[in-house]
Amino acid sequence: MARMVGSCADSIAKALELNGDDAEAEWNRLAGLLYHNGFDPNWRSRPSVLDQLRGWRITPGRSRRQRAASVRARRA
Repeated sequence: MARMVGSCADSIAKALELNGDDAEAEWNRLAGLLYHNGFDPNWRSRPSVLDQLRGWRITPGRSRRQRAASVRARRA
């Protein structure tokens, strides 16, 4: 998320100067952009710097085969 905020810094600065409906539309656009692009699908394999500083140990998720087997077991 920090990388996205850094890359959007110019747009954020410009949005701070806007007023009214233009400002709201721009903030909604930026929020959508940050939400969409700020998601890291590989967070389990590459913990963020903040997670590392907190001392969180990120364990690998279950494999696709294990997840599929548990779904089949619940359905049976």
